[in-house]
Amino acid sequence: MSHARDRVERIANALRNVPDTVPADTAARKQRAVQSATALLIDLDLLTSLPDTDVAWIEGPPDSPVLRVAPIDVAGVLGEKLWDRRTAILTSATLPPNTATRLGLDRFAHRVIDVGSPFDYERSALLYCAAAMPDPRSAEYRDALHTELESLIVAAGGRTLALFTSWRAMHDAVDHLRPRLPWTVLAQGDLPKAALQEA
Repeated sequence: MSHARDRVERIANALRNVPDTVPADTAARKQRAVQSATALLIDLDLLTSLPDTDVAWIEGPPDSPVLRVAPIDVAGVLGEKLWDRRTAILTSATLPPNTATRLGLDRFAHRVIDVGSPFDYERSALLYCAAAMPDPRSAEYRDALHTELESLIVAAGGRTLALFTSWRAMHDAVDHLRPRLPWTVLAQGDLPKAALQEA
């Protein structure tokens, strides 16, 4: 991180040293570049001193990654900015029992309604745990994951929705699977969302 900051700071200083006597369009570009470099320095400083109350992650495609920072505990922010100002309806298939407390709702009037699911889990679902996978930190894990995923997709006759923890993991799997499977493999980002769902 310090290496990246040093490089950006050198660039910012070089930009500041561009003479003010340059043509107006060059001066405007210089100003925008200095502002961008300064904003990047602020972001890098934030990352190096990230408090324990926040979490940082990178999302988006590899050619256009976006850095995100968010508080781990959002109860205070939601209480101040949302719950006492608006009526909100939260829906999810996976809300844990302590959601109201984690979101700061326990200090406000609220109702929790469980409407169940029409999905017949006992007849229509199968839980499979790959017990022989290598440690996720090992060099062999990625290839083993792709081989396992390919076997599962073939066993299911295609008809698979695979969820990944990162864009990189998704793209790695897609690159591995597309040439090996007889079915079309679609990935998030291949098409606009509505067209992807329709396909």
